[in-house]
Amino acid sequence: MARILPRRVSRAYLLYVLPFPLFLVGIGALMSGSILRAAAAAGAITLYYGGAVTIRKGLLAEAAIGLRKYLIRPPKPLKLLGSLLVGAGSFVTSWMLGDMGVWPSLVFAGGAAGGSLLVYGMDPRPSYDASAMEKSLREETLQALASAEEKVLRIERASAAIGNEELSRRLQDIGTQARVVLEVLSSRPENVRQARKFLNTYLESTVQVADGYAKTHSQAKAQGSELESNFRNVLTTIEEAFAEQQRKLVANDVMDLDVKIEVLQTQLEREGI
Repeated sequence: MARILPRRVSRAYLLYVLPFPLFLVGIGALMSGSILRAAAAAGAITLYYGGAVTIRKGLLAEAAIGLRKYLIRPPKPLKLLGSLLVGAGSFVTSWMLGDMGVWPSLVFAGGAAGGSLLVYGMDPRPSYDASAMEKSLREETLQALASAEEKVLRIERASAAIGNEELSRRLQDIGTQARVVLEVLSSRPENVRQARKFLNTYLESTVQVADGYAKTHSQAKAQGSELESNFRNVLTTIEEAFAEQQRKLVANDVMDLDVKIEVLQTQLEREGI
């Protein structure tokens, strides 16, 4: 970047020099008592300097983008915006200070904006439709997270319906862990597809376990402690899996739940929950 900035970005400083004569015009207008003319000079100066600052930021952004291998979001059109500000400053100058008509002033302003774009160039654009790709990823992510969140809510509702304080608390903790996982995935949407088995299969299995026990926990006393013990064992497996997914997400590791899902499903079949 250091090789690019001095030569390219320094060209934006030409725009800082351009409105200098307007300072003299403004001072002369104030001395002669022409407030409107002085205000027009001040407005034109502001537009020119706003254009200079914006174009310089655009050149800096362009230099930074050149160092990136992947560009998902299209950059802000700072050079275009800056050129429009230069055009607006030229319009005010020619119309209100140069006593030109509106249409000649518009032509002059268009020439100034177009000349600025010729000198500084258009803003860089990605070679593919990044906005469409990002929108598709965002929609897919939101749909996956919304579906997973509904499962978490069902787990939390089931925990409230269980009469056992210990088991209820453990289910609540599982719901909290699941929400942490969803929060991390929302900030890393590229991991949502890899976490699909967790969001779908594993959360759904956990919901079935929680709902099933919530509906039958009243039978636990009649059956002794066997059902309660089985449910406690399954909760241990679920807690371990959730903790593992949290750890892998924080480490930005690829998630794979095949083994854990098989273990949980085997436990459900064996322990009759």
